[in-house]
Amino acid sequence: MLQRLGRWLRIAGYDTEIISDGRDDYDVLKLARKEDRVLLTCDHALTEYRDAKKNVVLLETGSLNEFARQVSQKCQVNWQFQPFTRCLTCNTVLKEADDSQRKTIPDDVKQEFRGVYYCPACNKLYWYGGHVQRMRTQLEKWHASFNV
Repeated sequence: MLQRLGRWLRIAGYDTEIISDGRDDYDVLKLARKEDRVLLTCDHALTEYRDAKKNVVLLETGSLNEFARQVSQKCQVNWQFQPFTRCLTCNTVLKEADDSQRKTIPDDVKQEFRGVYYCPACNKLYWYGGHVQRMRTQLEKWHASFNV
């Protein structure tokens, strides 16, 4: 569930590392310290390490909406920070696609949508479609509910 929250933080524009390879807790904490990151977790054991509170934010288990509420309150997340500016796969900041990259997207997308972006790290293309509007609606809903 926290991986889904991580993707939503990327959607909102936050630099978000998602650890999913089964690393040891202490190694993840050391990485967070080294990179000066906040580590979101539901694992109470991570809070027991010395000075963990500097980097660790403990979330109670729950639904994605509940995680979004908790991280909004504990980390002052602005769900409308810089939406759709990061690659959802690798977290790299997106760039505007050039004409040669635009040629690779489906014709119906070319006609309907103008904004096309790419990830310079993994070369994934992104464009504004109906899915973006649904995601934007969710971000607006969380922003209105949790950012008072």
